[in-house]
Amino acid sequence: MKFMSVSANARPTAVDMGTHMSIVLSRIGFIGAMIVALMAATGASSEPTKKAKPQKVSLGPAEIEIKKSVFSGNELKIFPFYAVNADCSSMTVDVRVVKEPANGEVAFREARSVIELVKSSPRAHCNRKPVQSVVMFYTSKEDFSGRDKMTVDVDFGTGSVVRYNVTVDVR
Repeated sequence: MKFMSVSANARPTAVDMGTHMSIVLSRIGFIGAMIVALMAATGASSEPTKKAKPQKVSLGPAEIEIKKSVFSGNELKIFPFYAVNADCSSMTVDVRVVKEPANGEVAFREARSVIELVKSSPRAHCNRKPVQSVVMFYTSKEDFSGRDKMTVDVDFGTGSVVRYNVTVDVR
């Protein structure tokens, strides 16, 4: 338990005194002692306060926008989702549809895809190697033309989820 200790020079400092508090009344008087006792009871101190460590705040999944176009009724390959270990072997990828397209259908198929990561990625040494993936496809209703939107969340096996907002212009 943290208490206040007041020395003869009446400069209070915070100390760990276990279960008792020592207050020297000779210089600070009764009112001063009451102030020090109140400070002790509330955890206040005359010492500068330490800054609190920043807390991690979850802002939800990272988001990526994908825009594609297709002729009405044709199947469109949207994107291959894959994750790789440091040795370039495949990891499990979980894809969940958050918002279905209003004017078409979305489908997922397992396939082999060639890894294409940015050069700054810690797995860039895996580029151009084939890996197991989940590929997203979209097909519009036969006579639909316009804009269709869908959203999927992808967990790449690391516990972090990336949200893909897909917009398809159908002609």
